Amino acid sequence: MEVFFNVEVSVPGKGSSYITRIEVSPEEVLGVLEAKVSFFTMFAQRGFQIFAPDLDRVIDFSELPTLKFRDSQLKNGAKLVLLEPPKKKIGPDGEELSEFESDMPSDAEEGEDE
Repeated sequence: MEVFFNVEVSVPGKGSSYITRIEVSPEEVLGVLEAKVSFFTMFAQRGFQIFAPDLDRVIDFSELPTLKFRDSQLKNGAKLVLLEPPKKKIGPDGEELSEFESDMPSDAEEGEDE
């Protein structure tokens, strides 16, 4: 007897075309997602992250070739969500702004009194 379980992979906000259920063996590595989920590679190339809501964990792409489903703590019926990477704010000089800097008005001058 061979055991399989189902995993749902989705991309929120992109419609039902980007929701799929796959059947995997506990012995398969997570890298099989690239072959079994038609849209996986496209979103991976765009920098999307693999989030497991049941585990409250982001799965790193470097784990895909070696981490087996049985060792991933995912269970039958688990969901994996491809999340868009956080947007970075770029300042006028082309440098990435910190959260504090991006909240400041761009025309604010510090220390100048008239």
